[in-house]
Amino acid sequence: MMWAGALPCVLLVVLLNRSYIISVIITFFYTAVNYIFGTNDYFIMQPFGFNPGTLLPGPLTFRWFFQYLDTSGAQMTELMERISPYFVTTPQAFLVVILESVVFLTLIALVYKRQSC
Repeated sequence: MMWAGALPCVLLVVLLNRSYIISVIITFFYTAVNYIFGTNDYFIMQPFGFNPGTLLPGPLTFRWFFQYLDTSGAQMTELMERISPYFVTTPQAFLVVILESVVFLTLIALVYKRQSC
């Protein structure tokens, strides 16, 4: 249900599209919050499924990308040992991104369709 938190953000950007500064501020805020969630252990250490660690782009990207990094160094090895059970595969990551894109593009199309009537 965490993707529902992004829904108001998308709707605000679409509805306030005439004022570009508001769209930029909302987008910047969403990006900053997403980055903070992406580096938080709570969101990174969740199994693949319907949860914030999978649905938010930051934690999903972190869990997908970090499995391909070089793990030399004591701190990096310790981090990798902690988060490796929670890595997502490339098909899982792309499936989530495609499904979220379809949902949000459909919502944006519906909002624009209602505005034009």
